[in-house]
Amino acid sequence: MPMNNTLGNWIKLYNLIYTVVVGALVLFSSIINGDLKWFPTLVSPALIMLALGTIGSADDSLPHSACNLINTGQPKSFADLNTFFVTFVAAFMCYGSFYYDNKKPYLVLFFLITIFGSIYTRITIGCNTGTEVVAGLIIGIASGIGCFYAWHNIDKERFTYFYDDDDTSEQCTRPNGQRFKCSVYKGGELIQTL
Repeated sequence: MPMNNTLGNWIKLYNLIYTVVVGALVLFSSIINGDLKWFPTLVSPALIMLALGTIGSADDSLPHSACNLINTGQPKSFADLNTFFVTFVAAFMCYGSFYYDNKKPYLVLFFLITIFGSIYTRITIGCNTGTEVVAGLIIGIASGIGCFYAWHNIDKERFTYFYDDDDTSEQCTRPNGQRFKCSVYKGGELIQTL
């Protein structure tokens, strides 16, 4: 049966696949950049999700068919794992941007819209109770920030986002109107004048 082309159906579709979208964005950006940042961003929450999935929910009702992309037949977890995953990735990435003073407002906006939209949809459709969504949200934020610090201590340049160790700065002026004069500083010390 074809999907009706309404905004509500598109929102439901996005909320069904947003974990795949976020995971694919993380993975493909790492592949394109040739780095290992996908590893802590995807493997850390996957391991935590395996542990969370073993703790069942008090609510034993069956979720709506639009709640999961793949029906595993497993009982619901006490924490919404979809909300947990996206909140983990958001906390891991966005906290790093603020920690390294390299703020990314559009990234924060993307994650806020995705998280609040999914919370609203998952509760109204009946995928999860409010308690399960809040548990996924809190555990996702806490473990995302905790894993950020853990990976930051292991190797911040290779495993965290928005770290910039290049302390070289260039200052260029045009003192006589025709030629540029550039000074290159490293660590606050002048190293070259061009």
